Amino acid sequence: MTSEEDFARALRASAELAPAPAGDLLALNAELRGRNRVLRRRAAGASAVALVAAAGCALALLPWGTPAGVSAAGDTPSAAAPTPVDWFMPRTLRSLLPKEGKVDAQKISSIDQSMTLSAAVEYDDGHGPAQVGVTAERVVTPLTDADPALQCPDTLDEPTTTCHVTTRPDGSRLVTAAKAPRWDGDTRTWTATFAAPDGRMIRAFEIVTGFADNPDREQPPLPMDGLQKIATSDDWKPVFELLPPGKVFTEPVTVDHVAAALREALPAGAVFDPGKDTQNIPGRIHGTVSLNGRTSNMVVTVAHNWEYGSPGDERVRFQQMGSTANIHKTVNGIDTFLKKIPLAGPGHTPETQGTDWFAAAQFPGRTVVTVKLWTPGTGNQHATGPGALDEDQVVALVSAANWSHA
Repeated sequence: MTSEEDFARALRASAELAPAPAGDLLALNAELRGRNRVLRRRAAGASAVALVAAAGCALALLPWGTPAGVSAAGDTPSAAAPTPVDWFMPRTLRSLLPKEGKVDAQKISSIDQSMTLSAAVEYDDGHGPAQVGVTAERVVTPLTDADPALQCPDTLDEPTTTCHVTTRPDGSRLVTAAKAPRWDGDTRTWTATFAAPDGRMIRAFEIVTGFADNPDREQPPLPMDGLQKIATSDDWKPVFELLPPGKVFTEPVTVDHVAAALREALPAGAVFDPGKDTQNIPGRIHGTVSLNGRTSNMVVTVAHNWEYGSPGDERVRFQQMGSTANIHKTVNGIDTFLKKIPLAGPGHTPETQGTDWFAAAQFPGRTVVTVKLWTPGTGNQHATGPGALDEDQVVALVSAANWSHA
């Protein structure tokens, strides 16, 4: 397996506990879990190549020189496309790992996905390897509980073992989380997300896949305090010279407003039940939707001024989120897509495979709505059969006009 494949797979798995606006993270997460090993390799390799190509032009113009005296495997910039990320991100990550462990020099990667700077390595403490990685980006300031990047995952969608959010005396935020496996041998993911008061955010993640070359283990090679050390290190400060200032704060959509808009947008006869648990994450709601005797789980997110202040064109970022799907424009000028994503089960066989439906709409004025729909199966698995809503109903739901003023 190439380092690009390893890294792309690690990025997708880290998305499972990266609670930024559901969008591409939900899609990437579902795609990871939904493919068997061969398909994962092919898709990850293609994604990595595309991401590297997209990164090249932007990073080549940045005012960083090639470091002198860098010769360790994996640290030397590529002769074909030398960029700061090629050496700085993986080298810094490697320097923050415990020296008693082993880093596979053939599995060190760095990728820039729309200027979300990232790197990953394979680290082994002597009892089995894991993918350890980081991403660097900026978030809005002042830091707020309403920022999805500083929230715990939605537990209906992503079962978690633990999640803790801490505000430090200097105003910085630290979120630590561990994904609960859905079955024996399922992928396990641990994350530590640190945001400084000035908006610099580092997310450190660690995964084991349950595959033979990356076997399942209940405790990762790098303990959570090791991930925290990576995420909170000042060594990452230089990389933020590559990133623009943080996003402009936009008043989030309240849970009540999301619920009201959702009920208005559902097809006639459909009933939404948010359940009895307290939901107070701005811009997001989950629950069940029932229609014609069928019931499915659903997670809905709404974000106004989506991706404002992020590098690149928000339309391009939406297209990236909808990669592998056909993006259609409605008569009202709303871009939409729907993905039906196979979801792996125990043994990654067709008999245990379920289906996730993920839809998104981009409205004029930077409002983006996402809907994830699935039917529960045994335990934490997802079923294969039809959902409570059909394809046309899901697309009509996510692109309903009332979302733009939710």
